[in-house]
Amino acid sequence: QETADCTSGATVANGGYHNNALTAIQRQQHLSSAADVPFTYRDGRACNARDRNALPFRITSVRKVYGDNGLAAALNAGPEAVGMGIDRKLSAYRGGVYTDRGSMRVQNHAVTAV
Repeated sequence: QETADCTSGATVANGGYHNNALTAIQRQQHLSSAADVPFTYRDGRACNARDRNALPFRITSVRKVYGDNGLAAALNAGPEAVGMGIDRKLSAYRGGVYTDRGSMRVQNHAVTAV
């Protein structure tokens, strides 16, 4: 909820971009836990950093990488936030390497690649 409230241009209904959310978190060096700021499925809560900070580390930089080679190089430095498209086919995924790129046209989820 905090990232939706504190990221410029993001809304609960229309989402936003994970790199913009990470930039907002980096700027404030603050992220509340879901227990302290539960997701309300609506917009309108004012952005503030008064809730307990649950961020266990500092975000020192946010960058975009492109393509498989760019991601592979970035992963050598540590975990990366990755946008991906989720559709009904992915609900059948049970493990291994997911290779269907057809659902990646519209990114609607962010995950962490390690």
